[in-house]
Amino acid sequence: MKINLGNFKIEPFISKRYSANSLSSNGKMEEYGATLEYQNLDSNISLGIYYAKIQNNTESNIPQNDASQPLGKSDIKVTDFYIQKTFKDSKLSLEVPIISGTIGNANNDSTDVTYSTQGFVFEGYHKFSDKIELNLYLGHLQGDNSASEGEYNTLFLNPNYQIANIMFRYNVEALNDASQNVFDSYMSNSLYGKLEGRYIDGKSIWDIGLIYAKANEVSNDQSDDLGLEIDLNYKYQWNDEMAFHLNSGYYFSGEFFNVGNAEAKNSYIIGLGTILSF
Repeated sequence: MKINLGNFKIEPFISKRYSANSLSSNGKMEEYGATLEYQNLDSNISLGIYYAKIQNNTESNIPQNDASQPLGKSDIKVTDFYIQKTFKDSKLSLEVPIISGTIGNANNDSTDVTYSTQGFVFEGYHKFSDKIELNLYLGHLQGDNSASEGEYNTLFLNPNYQIANIMFRYNVEALNDASQNVFDSYMSNSLYGKLEGRYIDGKSIWDIGLIYAKANEVSNDQSDDLGLEIDLNYKYQWNDEMAFHLNSGYYFSGEFFNVGNAEAKNSYIIGLGTILSF
């Protein structure tokens, strides 16, 4: 349902489904919540909150844990705050997600695991002229800071949200493990910052970005340095339908990825592509 009341937009939702293991209440999975948004065009400000409650009962067989066993009874609450303010040549955005609750059988031992995590994502934009723009990205994503198997604290962002061409974008473990997907990667457990400059010249757009990140939580004797990355992207809009782009990056791997006496190697990427719109 979508409800418009002046500057307010309200979108409540509810979803109920049943597991293949049981069509009774024991196999029920449900999710409900709402989005509340306030927009004031006169002051160029937007405020929003998203709330959702996700519950699975004891005989729910979706989702599954790493051992391909059903999680069973789980109860998770998601609260996400959002604010955006636009000025004449600038825009500031801040999002604060908070997730808490319990997940059943996560460790495949029939016990519940407490899930509690939070973080923030900030984006800033400023237009200096018709040709020069500046973007700033900052974020703090909680890692697992509990020594106990009974609690989990890592915050994962949507995999479609990426700020670099290499860092956070690829699942490094999949390079040596064919059972994993190299693109199954999420931004998590990090304190990061990115400064990006954009130059627009007719049909050409140049982006150069500098990204640095540190891990919030590490194991014993492990460095928190995730590394530094330099990205250079170019896009040429040939006509209204066709565009060409060149994306490149060089990643100075941090000591976080070192294994024993083996140092992590630096890496680079060069990608060519076209975009056809019709």
